[in-house]
Amino acid sequence: MTNPAPSESTGTTPTLPVSFDPSYAVPDATRERASDWSVTLDTITKSAEVAQLIGAHLSERVRLVSPRPVTPETLALVHDPTYIARILTEKPEIVPSLLASTGGVLDAVDAALGNGYSGSLSSGIHHARRDSEAGFCHFNALALACHHAIDHHGLRRVGVLDVDAHCGGGTFSLVGKRPDVWIADVSMHSFDSWSSDSDRHHFVVVREPDQYLKEVERALDHLTGVNFVLVNAGVDVHEKAGTPSGIDTETLVRREELIGEWLRSTDTLAAFVLAGGYSGPHFTITDVAQLHLGIVRAFADLVSR
Repeated sequence: MTNPAPSESTGTTPTLPVSFDPSYAVPDATRERASDWSVTLDTITKSAEVAQLIGAHLSERVRLVSPRPVTPETLALVHDPTYIARILTEKPEIVPSLLASTGGVLDAVDAALGNGYSGSLSSGIHHARRDSEAGFCHFNALALACHHAIDHHGLRRVGVLDVDAHCGGGTFSLVGKRPDVWIADVSMHSFDSWSSDSDRHHFVVVREPDQYLKEVERALDHLTGVNFVLVNAGVDVHEKAGTPSGIDTETLVRREELIGEWLRSTDTLAAFVLAGGYSGPHFTITDVAQLHLGIVRAFADLVSR
């Protein structure tokens, strides 16, 4: 498969800007040469599949925009410089992907605050801590994006809606104490769990699939009043794409609709990222990408209405 290049908008219809560059997806040849492969292949390859689907089904409503790679100096806002240097030195095979996809999240913040809504086809961005990687995540782009939205754009309240199957403890460790950050985390697996006494934060691990959408609604209500929301829209809650949760495609489609409806009704600016979602013996990477297309479509609807 050839990685699609970022596209240009050719009409006058409003389009959703989505950060993507072919460097997001590590080429097959590079993966084969990697001596220390510590991320799942899906995390840094599926973005190209999603981009292909956008080109096939949403090209008139979504434009892919090549982002500026993040710099080590910017990464140092949330990560230890020694740790940054180690990753850049020890993992050259994936450095272009890490820098581009992290920079894409920051560009998505900029685009959303100018356009209303945006996204980035980035994954592996919410478990990393200040001086360590975790859960296939090397740099925490969600935490970095919070700093960017507040310190660069001057927002007073930034929200994180994390609906990945796994908890976002890395993000909480980096920005949870900021008085201008609100976190709503709805998980279905206790990995990277966290806790807080602050009423700015809402955290739940859902055990019953029939309660999942209700908990997503509660999380959205918790974020009412923020100026901007980062949506970590993992599809690994799906029973075939990650966690054996009982969550089916219909439920996941409804989740994305709920997010879009809430953003529209509250007039809240937002940007999304892909987050988790994995193939298996009976579920291909294209199947995973089809699930991810749901959040892209929901955000495209916000721009076109």
